[in-house]
Amino acid sequence: QDGINSSEEAIMIVADQWNQGYGTEITGAIVFFYAYELFSRKYKLPNGNSFERIVNTVRLDNPGSLVPHIKSGLKPYRESEKYGKRRLHLGINMSDIEEPREGADSEAREVN
Repeated sequence: QDGINSSEEAIMIVADQWNQGYGTEITGAIVFFYAYELFSRKYKLPNGNSFERIVNTVRLDNPGSLVPHIKSGLKPYRESEKYGKRRLHLGINMSDIEEPREGADSEAREVN
C-alpha cells in the first residue's frame, strides 16, 4: 500500500522528551490538519500524482513510537525487515479523515 500516491510522515523526539504526549500531538497535527489541508487543496506529489494516503514505518523494537500513529488512525498493513530490524508499516487514506473543525483537538478527531 506504499505507493505513488503516498507521502511518508516521520518524526524524531529526543529521549528526555519521550512519554510526554509530544508524538501524539505532532502526529495528530500532521495527519489531521496539515495533510488534510494538502488533500483538500488537491496537492500533487513531486511525481505529479494526487496525494491520497499518508504512511509511516515504525520499528517493532520501539513500541512507544507506534502509539501516536495508532491514536491518529493509521492502521498496520504489513511487516518488513530493514537493517536487521522488524518494521511495521502503517497508513491511512486521506478520504477516511473527517474535515477539521475550528478549534478541534487532534486527540478528539474521528477517522471513518
